Amino acid sequence: MVLSFFAVAVIIAGIWLLTIPPEQKRLADFINFLAIDASVFILVLSNLEYSKNYAVTADRMLKGAQALSPLHDELKMAIRYETITSEFMQGVIGRYNE
Repeated sequence: MVLSFFAVAVIIAGIWLLTIPPEQKRLADFINFLAIDASVFILVLSNLEYSKNYAVTADRMLKGAQALSPLHDELKMAIRYETITSEFMQGVIGRYNE
C-alpha cells in the first residue's frame, strides 16, 4: 500500500513538472528533487519487503499447522469424550514438543 502511494506520488510529480512554467525553475527543481527522493525510497522499501521472504514464512507456517492438526484433533476428541488423563496429557505434550 505504501509503495503504491509513493509510486502514484512520483507519477503525479512528473506530470506536475510538465505544467510548471519555465520562469519557476526553483519550484520545478524542488519537485524534481522530491520525485527522485521518492523513487529512491520506493526502491529501498521494495527491496526490504522482498527480503522478508513472506512466501517461505507462509510455507513454514502451513507445514507447522499441518503437523499440529492431528494433535489438535486428538485433543478435541479427548475433551469431547472426557478421556483426558495425566498420562494422555504427558504424551500430547511430548509429541507437541517434538
